[in-house]
Amino acid sequence: LGQYLGGIDPATPLFGRFLTGITAQLEGGGLVRLDVGLGESPAPPAALAEDQRRIGTLLASATRFKVVLHGAGATRPVLVQAGPAPEAQLVPITVRAGEPHPDAPRAGRSDKGVGIACGPLSVVAEPDGTVLIEDRRLPFGPVRANDLVDEGDRGDLYHFDPAGTPVRARVARARVVEEGPVRARLLVEQELELPLALSADRSGRSPVTRPTLITTEITLVAGERRVELTTTFDNQVADHRLRALVHAPLCAERLDAHQGLAVIARPLDPAAALGAGTERAAPTGQHHLFVDISDGVSGVALESRGLPEHEVLREEDRSTRLALTLLRAVGWLSRGDLSVIDHAAGPMIPTPGAQEPGLHRFEYALVLHQGDYQKGRVLADAQRFAAPATAVTPKGKHPVSPRPLVELGPETIALSALYPSDKGGTVVRILNASPEPSLATLTCSFPLAEAIEIDPLEQPLQTTRLERKGASLRLPLRPWELATILLRSKAC
Repeated sequence: LGQYLGGIDPATPLFGRFLTGITAQLEGGGLVRLDVGLGESPAPPAALAEDQRRIGTLLASATRFKVVLHGAGATRPVLVQAGPAPEAQLVPITVRAGEPHPDAPRAGRSDKGVGIACGPLSVVAEPDGTVLIEDRRLPFGPVRANDLVDEGDRGDLYHFDPAGTPVRARVARARVVEEGPVRARLLVEQELELPLALSADRSGRSPVTRPTLITTEITLVAGERRVELTTTFDNQVADHRLRALVHAPLCAERLDAHQGLAVIARPLDPAAALGAGTERAAPTGQHHLFVDISDGVSGVALESRGLPEHEVLREEDRSTRLALTLLRAVGWLSRGDLSVIDHAAGPMIPTPGAQEPGLHRFEYALVLHQGDYQKGRVLADAQRFAAPATAVTPKGKHPVSPRPLVELGPETIALSALYPSDKGGTVVRILNASPEPSLATLTCSFPLAEAIEIDPLEQPLQTTRLERKGASLRLPLRPWELATILLRSKAC
């Protein structure tokens, strides 16, 4: 491999053909994908020089290679930024050669150290593997993130019960792996010495440790205010909890958690709010798309994909710590010897699968914003992060409509579902994602014959508030109210 990638001679046959090009792409976890183009005649050596230089920088950190051979020229993945793309709309994209617009936002390498930046937003790595996230438009200092902490857990599937001393990274390194202009990426690697399990008496953690590499890729996309983090590691130890801590330089006055169909204000101190009993109140809480902390002037939102547990703690220096649980590995359904409950909550049977061995990938994002979650428009951003646009290549010659199938307003009205009905027509479910009443408007891009307000079982309501004017509909909604509408076109 070194012969062909380091000092390659394109005139030397490779599998009976000649090299026409090589591209490399880092896929995470030390895996590098090589796309190798093979043709009937060799490429000039000068044409491969840039390919060789780019690949050479990846060799030092690569532990595995995935080689894909192509019978023609090597393929080069292209990153395209296009939009805006409203909900429920196909947006045609045509790729042509040309120069970028001079006013287009650009992501790239930061000039403050090992980091990346996009306009006023920057992410810079610290020696311990944490990163400082700063938005110059906001009136508070940098937010420290990617503070990974591993704790011993002697609990069960119901309860976390701490054991031993928390573990942080002993070695960390960072490098920029993508420099824009559409997307910039920072790769942080942290090495932790994780105890193999609990001690024999379950009072602490084992003195025997296993070196564990945890990799986090931080991404900035041009024009976006969201900082995306993807953490991966291979879990080969037991009885522990891994969390990612975010340290915000503000004293949180409110905590808002998205709960699927509403955003609910939660107590900052659950123990004080819920009181005591045979089962102590857990300091952790649950969320669906995001959890947000704010002091009324500014805030920090944590958006996650499939990671529903958080904890918030106000520090003595008037900062606030926000913790996201990445993984819990425990070996019991329930136990009766925990410090957080006076009795077993269920059957005391072992659950070895709950130790979660193997490779894991965790995806979450941070948004720094003004005001609370409403003023910061966090919900709309979290919905885009949870369900990003999907690229498709349609077959045939079907024209693409320049308008969405249904267009909603105002911006607090969210599309909850859109699907064809077995009874004919299209079902649209909308949510007033606001603590205030709203007048929802819905405009169809197709000739509308009938609009009926229905229940979730698609039965017409006895009374309806739905008003129609041509292809547009209006429906008053209470705070956090869900409504379902059956639309039939004139072609149905």
